[in-house]
Amino acid sequence: MDYAAEIERIGAENRRRMSMLMDELDEAKLQTERNAQACAERFAAEAAHEQGEREQAALPTADEEHARRASEAREQQEAAARREAQAQQQRTALRAAPVRRANDPAIQQHYEPLRENREQTEQLTEAERRETELREQRAAIARAAAFRKANDVVRPVDDEDEDDEYYRRKSWLV
Repeated sequence: MDYAAEIERIGAENRRRMSMLMDELDEAKLQTERNAQACAERFAAEAAHEQGEREQAALPTADEEHARRASEAREQQEAAARREAQAQQQRTALRAAPVRRANDPAIQQHYEPLRENREQTEQLTEAERRETELREQRAAIARAAAFRKANDVVRPVDDEDEDDEYYRRKSWLV
């Protein structure tokens, strides 16, 4: 048995099979490229058709959209002017309001409503929001200080109050 000749025959058979496989791969690559090209052309044609339809549909709505945005801008400006006028009236009313004691329930009506009660739809700028928060904080601090000051002194209900000494003691650290 001639091993060299057998190895040569096996090598030749492998080269022939490899050549056939390479040809099949090349043909598959070529077919894939053709399919990809056809899909790309079809996609481009569909995209161009849809873009044309969108442009035709957008022409009448663009004018409507512009008119709607203009009316919204006007409404926002008018609402801002109304809010500013109301705020100015409130400031004027607060300056002219009589001074009341902190524990008087009627004093609460002179403070601005809390943020939770305000309409959530109004859009404030960052400066307005910061100013509003500072105003609310100052009002809360003023209310708390006035309440503490007003309730600082405890008076007995009558002269025979048995708890009078308890409430008048100097130190509350028991």
